[in-house]
Amino acid sequence: MSQDDEMTENLDLQKFLSNNKPAHSASKLEPFKKDILLLKEQKFSDRQICEYLLISKGISISQQGLNRFIHSRLNAEKTNQPKATAKPKQRQVSVPKIDTAISVSSVAVEKKDNKSTGKTKPHDFKIDRVPLEELMK
Repeated sequence: MSQDDEMTENLDLQKFLSNNKPAHSASKLEPFKKDILLLKEQKFSDRQICEYLLISKGISISQQGLNRFIHSRLNAEKTNQPKATAKPKQRQVSVPKIDTAISVSSVAVEKKDNKSTGKTKPHDFKIDRVPLEELMK
């Protein structure tokens, strides 16, 4: 393709662009996207956001139209974010059946030293295995 042909194509494209408008123009809400998403994040209802747009921006929109705008922008943001890495596989761990419990009780043991007083102090522990059925009674 020669340089003259390229210039002619560029002129044709420029002429077309200047004489035509795109079939789908940007949403009238696009300039207020940040405000709308912030209000939604702050838990304002669609009705309240519609009222805000009408009163402060002079924009009249239905709740359904607003909802579509919000969801389309949120979905677009999700698809632009990098995908999360695959979750690691969860390991299955087998748990043995427990049919006994451990009972811990303090046992009074006589102090064995040179100054035996004959008194006992609970400073030792006794550990017993007890069937769970007995504990459930």
